[in-house]
Amino acid sequence: MQNFLTQSSLKYIPLSTKKIRFVLNEIQKKTYKETLMILELLPYKACEYIWQILNMAIANANFLYKNKKEHIYIEKTCLGAGPTQKRIKFKSQGRISIIKKKTCHITLFLKIF
Repeated sequence: MQNFLTQSSLKYIPLSTKKIRFVLNEIQKKTYKETLMILELLPYKACEYIWQILNMAIANANFLYKNKKEHIYIEKTCLGAGPTQKRIKFKSQGRISIIKKKTCHITLFLKIF
């Protein structure tokens, strides 16, 4: 079998990189089935977004190379910080505080073994 690399990415995810990095470290270098089991069992919101990206990447691999899901594993994951959205919260005595809502970008690279 030839080794190839496909990728899929999702941008502007409304979670901080700290929360997503924990899940990405768990699924790196795992097969497709192992990754699905891990994502089902972990109780984090980041799992929903990673599940979505994984399904997009698998669909890309099946469309381009006609390979089975059992032969695919996650080679590498990339996580980057996106733009920070700023919101205003009003406080007492006419003060305001700024709430920073962080976003991030995830990219998964898949490979055949």
